[in-house]
Amino acid sequence: MSFDSRDRLERFVESFNRVIARHDILRTAIVWEGLREPVQVVCREAQLTLQWLDGDAASASASVADRLNAHVDPTGYRIDVRRAPMIDAVAAHDAAQQRWLLQLPSHHLISDHTTLELLMDEITAVQKGPDVALRPPVPFRRFVAHARLGVAQAEHEAFFTRMLGDVSQPTTPFGLTDVQCDGSDVDDAQLPIDAALASQLRLQAQRHGVSPATLFHLAWAMVLAKATGQDDVVFGTVLFGRMQAGEDAERALGLCMNMLPLRIRLGTLGVAQCVQETHAALAQLMQHEHASLSLAQRCSALPQGAPLFSSLLNYRHSPRRAPEANAAWNGIEFVSGQERSNYPLGLSVSDFGDGFALSVQVSGSVGAARVCEHMWASVANVANALARQPQRPARELAAQLALQQEPVAVVPRLASSGRVAHEAPQGVLEHALAALWTELLGVRRVSRHDNFFQLGGDSLLSLKLLLGLRALVPGGRRLVLADVMKAESLADLAALAAGAVD
Repeated sequence: MSFDSRDRLERFVESFNRVIARHDILRTAIVWEGLREPVQVVCREAQLTLQWLDGDAASASASVADRLNAHVDPTGYRIDVRRAPMIDAVAAHDAAQQRWLLQLPSHHLISDHTTLELLMDEITAVQKGPDVALRPPVPFRRFVAHARLGVAQAEHEAFFTRMLGDVSQPTTPFGLTDVQCDGSDVDDAQLPIDAALASQLRLQAQRHGVSPATLFHLAWAMVLAKATGQDDVVFGTVLFGRMQAGEDAERALGLCMNMLPLRIRLGTLGVAQCVQETHAALAQLMQHEHASLSLAQRCSALPQGAPLFSSLLNYRHSPRRAPEANAAWNGIEFVSGQERSNYPLGLSVSDFGDGFALSVQVSGSVGAARVCEHMWASVANVANALARQPQRPARELAAQLALQQEPVAVVPRLASSGRVAHEAPQGVLEHALAALWTELLGVRRVSRHDNFFQLGGDSLLSLKLLLGLRALVPGGRRLVLADVMKAESLADLAALAAGAVD
């Protein structure tokens, strides 16, 4: 980060400390010496202390920014997890550029992508003035309780045994098998999805009653099929972690996300059927989002120690900040950020609400730009096939990835997609649900035959729908996210909700 004055930098750190004081996870340390197992300790107080980078003769020729980046290089820089906060603040004065620079290296044990967004939102609010009113913090211990006391271990094991019990071959694209990388040999690349393709992806997701995330997961499976020569692939998918974590979980700070294996079998299935099966697989996986990865891997037929997969996909919602939010950051600039994983191949898909962008980290021997191009081609193939040839075998699309792509098809609007004519909701429960859908989706009216995802719903909105439904329906707490994901219409969901009360 860059600041136009030292005073502004120090006020930013003060605001950060106010946020740290509010949240238990930011005051957390891990201790283990002399104990049977490591424990998470929440300190009553924890302060982010500003450290200033000193110059030295050996590095005099390097720019201040380069010296600061080298100082916190993740291949050598370490954060002591035995003290809180697990965040450092390292600053330097760049006199040549008339700016003050700040690096904020943090440990992954206390944050995920959503936490960073929420953290910046709170700091923004605090920056507006000392008397600003903030909503009560959501204790991280509440999330821990849901994660540990939710689905039983036996249920997790049964689910992953059904999914992976006959998997005897790892999915290791491009020959990348080392899943304990240190991030030192990493090539990065980003590629935005153009507006035309982004529009078609959203339209096809709506027409098939799924979220755009489903299409990206299927497209990634095709990339892996091409890279491995297998039409039955497994990869890690990053789960939000807040779907089954209770009330207000969507605004809890902390490491809530989890990564678990997803298996997609292309076989002889048509693209449209693969889309539905991928959607169903993701919905089922969300029910087990707090299971441990080691447990899931033990349920496969691979020998102990062999990697089940060596690539991951992280689909994340990254709404663009409103202009008024940016006003609180006058004099402050985000210069750069860096994330690292021990996996040799990682794809992040950023969903901005009005567009998408791909970001790849992979071994330099493979080339990140090359993987981005493969993925772009794959999502274009999925959009084209759903529009023109929905029954075409998915593995044919994977096989042709190296070929020149056709232009994106022009697809008719939803009105011509065969939807059932509008029928007003019936009964008190359907009317209440329709009002909730109208509020969440921003639509003018809802038919009892409408599908939540066809109207523009996504995974985050489905979580809000579940929470709203639980508040709306007495006894509705027996409902789970899979009910929302699988319900084909408003009438179906109302029937499920009514059944949960009986």
